[in-house]
Amino acid sequence: MLSWKKSSLILSLCVALCASLFGSGFVSSAFAQATPTNPAASTNQADESWHFRYDLLQMLLEERGLQVADRIDVALSSPRKSVIAIVGDRPSLSRDGWSKLVRFVLDGGTLLVASDSSFILPGMGRFYEGPVTTTNAGDQYQRFEDCIRVVPNSVTFDGVSAIITNRSGWFAPSNVGILEWEVVASLPAKCRPASSQQMPLVAVGRWSQKETGLAVVAADASIFSNGMLWHGDNAVAAIRVTDLLCGEGKSQLVFLSDGQVLDSYRNRIDPSSAENQPPKIPDIPEPALDKALRLANAITKEIAESNIMNEALRQRPRGVQPANYFRALLYLVAIGLLIGTVAMILMNSAIQSMFLPPRTMRSAYQIREHANSQTDDYRNSAGFLARDFCCELTGSRNTADWQNFLAKLMANSSSMTKTEYQELARIIDIACRGCHTRMSSHEFQLLGKSISIQRAKWRSGRGIGSPNNQNL
Repeated sequence: MLSWKKSSLILSLCVALCASLFGSGFVSSAFAQATPTNPAASTNQADESWHFRYDLLQMLLEERGLQVADRIDVALSSPRKSVIAIVGDRPSLSRDGWSKLVRFVLDGGTLLVASDSSFILPGMGRFYEGPVTTTNAGDQYQRFEDCIRVVPNSVTFDGVSAIITNRSGWFAPSNVGILEWEVVASLPAKCRPASSQQMPLVAVGRWSQKETGLAVVAADASIFSNGMLWHGDNAVAAIRVTDLLCGEGKSQLVFLSDGQVLDSYRNRIDPSSAENQPPKIPDIPEPALDKALRLANAITKEIAESNIMNEALRQRPRGVQPANYFRALLYLVAIGLLIGTVAMILMNSAIQSMFLPPRTMRSAYQIREHANSQTDDYRNSAGFLARDFCCELTGSRNTADWQNFLAKLMANSSSMTKTEYQELARIIDIACRGCHTRMSSHEFQLLGKSISIQRAKWRSGRGIGSPNNQNL
């Protein structure tokens, strides 16, 4: 058994020998011969980004007869004939710019927003960044946890049996917005994080007062990318989206990809691809029988007289000097010594005790989930509790009825103190708009106690009013 010092010495000598051999560059000179550079290699590397672009989606829209505009202001000024598509990263628009998009939809424009970034779309909802993952094999696509097979649940996506996502986020429609949302596809129930379970992946928002304007949102832009259209029925889903966007009277398009306004996809087609096409081979007449026989005999004679061995040796590496063969031998010896030394070190029980036991590394999502579990957050529970109380109080699930109830109560009721009115107003505000700050367990218990007091007074006919006259 070798001692630790001797093993370390042999290992150092092997590493130094290998480094000197690699430094001399014998590998490239002894085992490789010069190969001509491929002029298409750089083109292929540049075209790798094609899979992450959205050229095919833009092509579907332009082939519907839409003319591409170079500024978003052009579309905003004429919404009834315009389509705006925003895909990829969130564009750097101001809050006023996002509000103009809502007005654009209300005035008859059609809008597509597909992104897996986290941001608020004023008047419509909020996008949450993923990635959404699942451990359920039935929901996985090709056994990838972050590629989920989503089954649409709406006739809007007729013919789409499955949408394949790639590290998607999720969308939460606004409860107090103007648009009425139809959830086209929802994430599965068994996915992570828990707040994304059964949340909308694709949704269509319409204004009930007008039939022309609509908004299509998707919490995963990659389902419309060039590389993902071939998975599942993503291509059919893209066609259904273009059907929704390109309604009657639409003639111009503004296409934003990763925050940049793009020109027509036709301008990005490489014109050299058509020039490099080989010329068409003219039709060659079939030879006569005697010519065909002479050609066959000539080919047979050439094969018989050729020296295949010499032809093969002719392709051996050129320019190899004898010293390089000695270097190759030293390289093989160094590899053998290195493998033997490492094997002896690993078999030495005295050295094995120095190695730490293996430990499974946690992902970023697991670390974040562990951190979130240490600090309780009861915002969602508070919203459910407040909405349930408002429904019982007014007999309606409409947020406008809750606010009208509070206004009428302020004008008609004199049995409530100012503190009780403020507490009731806070409960209705949480039910309508949600809680925007983190709520601890103690704060949640205080809210529940306040709701219990308000409910008891309402049922007894004191303070809020009689249950027989819920709407005052």
